[in-house]
Amino acid sequence: MMMTTTTMMMMSYVGLLSNRNNNNNTNNTNNNTASTSANDDEWRIASAMFVAQVVVGLCILSREGLVRMVKSIHRFSTGRGPPSEDEKNAAELKSLVKGDKCDERIQKRLSRRRTFPTPSPSDKSSKRSAEGDEENGRSEKKKMGFYELTQLANTEARDRVLSRDIPHTPRIENAVVVAFRRSLLQSVFVGHVRRERNFILSNANPSLKIPPRYPPEKAHYSICFQTLFSILTNSIPVIDAIWNSFGIALISSGFSALVWYAHVQGNHASQLVDLVEDSVRNALLCFRFFPAFLLLGLISFIVDRWRGFLLNCHQVQARMHDVGVCIGSSVINPENLNTRRKLFRLYRYLNVVHAQTYASVCTLLPQKPQSFVAYGLLTDEEASLIEPMENKARDTVVTWIGIVIEEMIKENMIRELAVTNSLTLGIRAATGKHHDLFVRNMPNIWFGLCSCIVNYLVVLQTIHAIIQLDSKSIQAINSVDERHSALYVYSACVLIFSFLMASTYWVAEKMIDMLIMPFHDGDDAYNVDALLAGTDRTLFAALRATFDKDILDKGIKRVFYRDAWRGAFRRVRKKVTVSNSFRNTTFRRK
Repeated sequence: MMMTTTTMMMMSYVGLLSNRNNNNNTNNTNNNTASTSANDDEWRIASAMFVAQVVVGLCILSREGLVRMVKSIHRFSTGRGPPSEDEKNAAELKSLVKGDKCDERIQKRLSRRRTFPTPSPSDKSSKRSAEGDEENGRSEKKKMGFYELTQLANTEARDRVLSRDIPHTPRIENAVVVAFRRSLLQSVFVGHVRRERNFILSNANPSLKIPPRYPPEKAHYSICFQTLFSILTNSIPVIDAIWNSFGIALISSGFSALVWYAHVQGNHASQLVDLVEDSVRNALLCFRFFPAFLLLGLISFIVDRWRGFLLNCHQVQARMHDVGVCIGSSVINPENLNTRRKLFRLYRYLNVVHAQTYASVCTLLPQKPQSFVAYGLLTDEEASLIEPMENKARDTVVTWIGIVIEEMIKENMIRELAVTNSLTLGIRAATGKHHDLFVRNMPNIWFGLCSCIVNYLVVLQTIHAIIQLDSKSIQAINSVDERHSALYVYSACVLIFSFLMASTYWVAEKMIDMLIMPFHDGDDAYNVDALLAGTDRTLFAALRATFDKDILDKGIKRVFYRDAWRGAFRRVRKKVTVSNSFRNTTFRRK
C-alpha cells in the first residue's frame, strides 16, 4: 500500500515536472516570438527612416544635376532637341556680359529691362525723342526712387529719410531695402542727354536743366532682425548653403536611426559605435580651432578688400570733384563763349572717364566708345579716335583732359598757377587702382585649403552628432513604445543640430562669394550709378560756378552798399541822440 502510494506520488511529481517543462518551453517560444516580432518592427521603422531621409537628402544635395536631367528628358521627349538661341540669350541675361561679347538682341533686352528710354547712336529721330522724353524719364525715376518709396512706407519719417536717418522699424527698413534693390535695376546716369546749349546757360535761366538726382550708393544700415534675416536669405549663395545644410542634416538623421537600432540590439555593432564616438570626439577637440581660424582670417581679408573698393570709389569721385572745383574756380573770363565750350568739353571727358572705369562691373553703362555718343558725352569723331585703343580708351581720355587744361591755360582762360598736373595724374592713379584691386585677390591655395578643412570639420561634426547616442540609456529601456519615442526624439535632435552646425560654417564660407564682387546685384552691392550721377551733378555745378559771377558780385555790392548806408544812418542817428541829450542836460542846469 505504501509502495503503491509512493509510486503514485512519484508518478504525479514526474507529471508535474513534465507539465512545468512543457509550460516553460511554451513560454520561451512565445517570448522568442514576441521579441522577434518586436525586433522586426524596430528594424522596419529604422530602415524606413534611413531610406526615406537619405534619399531626400541626396536629392537635395544633387538638385542642380536633377534639374538639368529633368530638363534634358523633357526636351528630348517633346522633340525640342538642344537649347534654342533664345534660351541661350535668356541664360546670358542672368550673367554679367560685356558689350563686345554680347549680342545686339541681348543689349536691347537689357536696355528695355533695366534702363530708361535712351537714344541709339545711329538713329537721329531717337536723339530728338530722347530730349522730349527726359521728363518722362524723370517721372519714371520718381516711381522707383529711394526717398519716395521710403516716404510712402511712413510719411511721418519724411524729414528723417531726407537726412539719411530713418526710424528703425521692420516696416521702414524693409521699404528702404526694397527701394534700394529696385534702384539697382535702372540707371540715372544714362537717363538724360548732355547738350552744350544747356550747359552754357546761366543758373538764373528758367530753361536750364540740371542732371537728375541720384540714388543712394549703398543700402541703409538695418538693425531689426527681420530685415537682417531677409537680407541674408535674399542672397543666392546663402540659399544654396542652407539647402546643402538641410540635405546633409537629413542624411545624418537617417543614419542616426541605424545607430539607434544597433544600440537596441546591444550586439557587437553597438560596441563599435561607442569606440568610434570616443575617437571622433577626441579628434574634434584637437581639430575644431584650426578651420575656424582659417575661415575667420579669410573672411577678414574679403571684408577688407570689400571696404577697399568702397574707399577707392570715393577716391575716384574725389579726384573728379577736385578737377571740377579747381578749374571752375580759376576761370578768368566766364562770359567768353569759347571758355564755356571748353568747360563743357572738359565736363564730357570727365564723365566718360568715370563711366569707363565702372563699365566692366555695370552692364547698364555704355560698353563701347560709340555708345557714349547717344548721351552727348562724345562726338562721332572722338569715339572713332579712341575705338582702336580698346582697353586703353580710358587712359586716352584722361590724357585728353590734361590737353584741354593745358589749352585753357595757354589761351588765358584759367589762371596758370591755380591748376597743376597732379589733378590729371590723380585721376589716372585712382581709376587704375580700381582695376588693380581685382588682381589683389586672395591666394587660390588659401581658399582651397580653407574650403577643404571646413568641409572636413562639417563631416566630423555630422558623424559625431549621429553616433553620440548613449547605448546604456537605450538598452535600459524595456518598453517598445518608449524606445520608439527615443528614436524619434533622437532623429529630430540630430537633424536640427546637424543643420545648425553645417549652416554655420557653410553660410560663413558663402560670404566670400557675396563680398568678393562688391558691384553685383545684392543688398550690400555698390550702386555705381549713384557715384556716376552724383559726380555728373557736381561737375555740372562746379564747372559752371563762375557763369553767374557778375550777378553774384552785383548782389554782394548791393548788400555791401545797403549795409554801409544803414551803418552810416545808425551812426548819425546816434550822434543826434547824444547831442540832444547833452543840450537838454545843459538847459536844465541853467
